[in-house]
Amino acid sequence: MAGTATASRSPRTRVTRPSADATRERILAAALDLFSELSFDGASTRDIAARAGVTQPLLNYHFRSKDELWRAAGRSYDCIEGKGIQPQPGY
Repeated sequence: MAGTATASRSPRTRVTRPSADATRERILAAALDLFSELSFDGASTRDIAARAGVTQPLLNYHFRSKDELWRAAGRSYDCIEGKGIQPQPGY
């Protein structure tokens, strides 16, 4: 086929939309609430998704595992700690 050449493609970088950022923040807020109320073992990703008002697959899109969500919630907590939120004793 004349005139068709295979162009070298660079790897795509994933760009999130502002609405995705808002969804991610809702999930993190729900995770912080439930992890603080029920602990890591007591909080399920299904409950976190329900509290955030998202589906389980959408939660899994943003966070591949409960452990990843736990770590992101911890980083999020570190960012808001200076705003008067105190950790529970023993954590």
